[in-house]
Amino acid sequence: MLSGAWSHRGQLAGLGKRQRSSRSVVQQRFQEANQAKNLQLLGALECHIWVAARARVHVFPLRGQLNPGDSMPQEKELWNCLRSKEGGFGIKDLHRQNRCLLLNFVHKLHQTDSLPWKDWYRLLSGRDLGDVASPPSFLDRIVLECLPLYRSITRAGIVSGSTTSFWLDRWLPGRPLAERYAALFSHVTRPNATVATVVASGLSLQPRLSSVAGRELGIVQGYIDAIALLDGQDLRYIDSPSAPPFSSREAYHMLSPWRAPDVSACQAWALKLPAKISIFVYLADIDRLSTRANLFSKNCAPSGSCEACTSPETERHLFFDCAIAVDVWGRLRVPIPHGAFSVWELAPPTGVDSSSWRAGIATILWSLWKARNDLTFNVVPSTARLLLRRAADDLSIWRWRYKAQDHGCLDNLRTLLVSAAV
Repeated sequence: MLSGAWSHRGQLAGLGKRQRSSRSVVQQRFQEANQAKNLQLLGALECHIWVAARARVHVFPLRGQLNPGDSMPQEKELWNCLRSKEGGFGIKDLHRQNRCLLLNFVHKLHQTDSLPWKDWYRLLSGRDLGDVASPPSFLDRIVLECLPLYRSITRAGIVSGSTTSFWLDRWLPGRPLAERYAALFSHVTRPNATVATVVASGLSLQPRLSSVAGRELGIVQGYIDAIALLDGQDLRYIDSPSAPPFSSREAYHMLSPWRAPDVSACQAWALKLPAKISIFVYLADIDRLSTRANLFSKNCAPSGSCEACTSPETERHLFFDCAIAVDVWGRLRVPIPHGAFSVWELAPPTGVDSSSWRAGIATILWSLWKARNDLTFNVVPSTARLLLRRAADDLSIWRWRYKAQDHGCLDNLRTLLVSAAV
């Protein structure tokens, strides 16, 4: 049918480039073709709409990203796809996102509203959703691919039972009936039958049942007798503790791998400073900056010594143990913990609240890093007073990024930096 359908592409040529994407024009063509029982033109419209939809949602999978059924990728790539509130960069896994958009298409087939493309699909497909025509169309292939995944991540609330599969959907507590009563399900002739169909017409079974299937039949018949159907549309929600209504967004979160939030990254992304500062302070906290010690360990620097002294230029030395860093924190009367610690564990000075102090930590570390670069590349030394004044100037520039009620706390911190620079 599809090969013949393309012979009718001339009938579609009259639609302009913008008009062809118009929903009203496409619906009108569907209605005209449906009334005329022109299945070839309906097939051409299907090809046109599906190609346009694929052009809108087609993506290129990211290398190493986690998809349903795949093995665990590298930790770095998995972390990038975490949401920002979980400590990741919030980068979308486009392959998973594209799958969720197709799941949204399957979800629309579970809605009872009448649309031309849905009426046409139901006309050509099997009697139950999940049964496909022979040969399968583009939409049939998508349904075959995505319907099992859609059923595995959703639960149904029975109202009319017209769009909920009796055997394969999760409409009772626990697993689907097809898994709980596998022996009886192996004798079913309509595996995709809806709840409404089973209540009205009974179970479609083979003439002879095994002894196990006979025992399971009595249990399943009890479920059928207890069903009370009403007028309305069946409910569909994500199978999670919060049970939100189905959407492509919630499906993406459901299919995303879980990982414990990165507390340090969450603190960095919560800053209302420029993005480069948030990324910098997070990399500084996990010791991923291009310090001389890190570069020397990768054979990218002739020496790992600090430019200002002879000690190895590690993250700890650069920001807390070098002479200029000790002077900066000493003027602010901030004690430096011994051993390994997170930069967010630095105690705030007296009179400074913790929220604005986190911005102060990032600003001071940024000033120390710029001073290190000036000394390394421009041979321009700096002093603690100069660094504190630079940090105070940066705070005054970035002050507008915060809400008005936070300006007072930032002003107190800036006053502290200026007084320490005297």
